[in-house]
Amino acid sequence: MNEPHHVRWKSMISLGILGVFLGLFMLFFSNFASQIMVALAGFAIVLLSAIFIVEDSALTLRAGPAGRSLLSGAGTHTGIISIAVPSIIVFSTGLLLGIFS
Repeated sequence: MNEPHHVRWKSMISLGILGVFLGLFMLFFSNFASQIMVALAGFAIVLLSAIFIVEDSALTLRAGPAGRSLLSGAGTHTGIISIAVPSIIVFSTGLLLGIFS
């Protein structure tokens, strides 16, 4: 009655092994892994700011049209910089966290 599904345990073991390998990769190659994560975050920022530009009429933001375009432009520039030079974003984020904590 409570038999496990034959596909579920295989996928859970596969995801566990993949998670161990990903964790070991991030442990031993932390500089490269952090730059990859920042570049992926930059891609997400560019994508979200493009959605923000396209859908600005549907979003209710009290900043007005000039504020929305300024905010989406800043997001696009931040995303492009984080894709091109991720080490600057890593350094500035660490610096800002150190200042404000």
